[in-house]
Amino acid sequence: MKFSMSLYSSFFQITKQKHDKIFLTHGEQNDTYHDVLDKSLQIAGYLLDSGVKKRSRIALMLPSSPEFFYIVLALSRLECTVVPVDPHFKALALRHVLSDADIPVIIYHKDYENSVADAIDILDNIKTTVAVGGKGDLSDTYIDLSLKHALYGGPFNPDSRQEAVIFFSSGTSGPSKGGIFNNRQLLMNAQSFNETMILHENETLCAQFPLHHFWGFTTILVCSLINGNRVILNQTTNLPETPGDSKGMILIGDTNYFEILSESVRELPRGYLYGITAGGHLKPDVQSWFYEKCHFPIFRGYGLIEAGPVILINNDESKLRSIGIPLHNVSVSIRHGDTVVPDQKIGELCIRKESVVSGFTSGQDKLSDALNKGWFHTGDLCYQDMDGYIYFVDRIENRIRINGFDMFPESAENILRKHPNIREAVIVGIPFDNRGNEKAVAYVVPEKLSQADPEALKEYLAGKIPRYQIPSDFIFLDHLPVGATGKIARQTIRRNAIHHNNKMNNLSSKPEDD
Repeated sequence: MKFSMSLYSSFFQITKQKHDKIFLTHGEQNDTYHDVLDKSLQIAGYLLDSGVKKRSRIALMLPSSPEFFYIVLALSRLECTVVPVDPHFKALALRHVLSDADIPVIIYHKDYENSVADAIDILDNIKTTVAVGGKGDLSDTYIDLSLKHALYGGPFNPDSRQEAVIFFSSGTSGPSKGGIFNNRQLLMNAQSFNETMILHENETLCAQFPLHHFWGFTTILVCSLINGNRVILNQTTNLPETPGDSKGMILIGDTNYFEILSESVRELPRGYLYGITAGGHLKPDVQSWFYEKCHFPIFRGYGLIEAGPVILINNDESKLRSIGIPLHNVSVSIRHGDTVVPDQKIGELCIRKESVVSGFTSGQDKLSDALNKGWFHTGDLCYQDMDGYIYFVDRIENRIRINGFDMFPESAENILRKHPNIREAVIVGIPFDNRGNEKAVAYVVPEKLSQADPEALKEYLAGKIPRYQIPSDFIFLDHLPVGATGKIARQTIRRNAIHHNNKMNNLSSKPEDD
């Protein structure tokens, strides 16, 4: 289906054709296309009467829910900019987002009201707060499923260059920043994703990936609104049956979800075609289990808030470890500085400027700094095979320099995770001498702490990786810090490893995170 130049106008055109068919399912609740459109127009009218101005920036702090869809469509109808916020953000992180993007309105689920109240306590820019799920304590303005309001009408001429969404990074590898996408960028990117995956409009999306994350927002919410796919929101391992009128089910989830699923299900329901994931580390064993036991490929993808936001997606069952090929309107290159590296050689993944965001919330200087001779340098080390498929190696900042050799820790981490007593592992480098050398330190979550033995792990790694890559120290923890999609907060671990090392050696330092 062709789409118009906004989410609302695209979905409006689809609703005219699929009026009474089910579009959105959550638990026992089923909404038709008309139901969703009707609720979004009621909310649009209510927000306008509550003081929300058209074309303003609106923070949306909600879990994945039907209300997320209604409100995004309502804001699109009002030509507002949606700023999805991780509902697990605490006051400091939330305050940064609200201040950095100069946001006057926040719509939040009342379960997160304490964080919202603490965040806006010292902010002057917040003019309106709107609770979802019942009345909150911050204001009398709230949205719930019993809301009845006149449908919002009036002129509607969406501009393809109008701001549509601002995605903020998690801040796990530096200060959080917001990338601004206009209507055209967002919709063209989702349409390109649909075409690359050959997504049929009669296929159903079983959606677990958080909608506030750019990957879930784009591949679930935007793709379904412009393509007409039915969506089943499901956060449990109790997988729904494929609807009888559907051509098949596509499961979109984060990497942690697929790992938990592999431990809790024996087989998948009829009609499940493939899975899609991105963001975190997908264990090769998990991917292999699904493919070998269920003939269910899990395709990996790659994106970021600075460009795309979806850049690569895999669609080849014979290359499941790849993070994919570029979408048809995205140009990428594997480079070392200004030089393109040959196939199979490791270099930095770079993206041509046409796919880069129209701006950052903190100003154009960040955007200018990110571009080098027309290419955006991602900081991710990758290589490309002869067929054009790209494989992720590691972040440049994760590379460990040991006696003049480079260590990319992901390979050693994958081997460690295969140990029967290891649940999770991450290896970071910390300064070792004044010549730029580092030593590798492994942070490990064991299955049984009583059986955690550093020397036994060193012996286990011997012969599997070069001797210089075997970590000098092993630190055992009950968990590792992660973001909302299960991605390990590696730089937080590294900063604290450096702090701990300096403290043990009586050197001055201060951790950036506790």
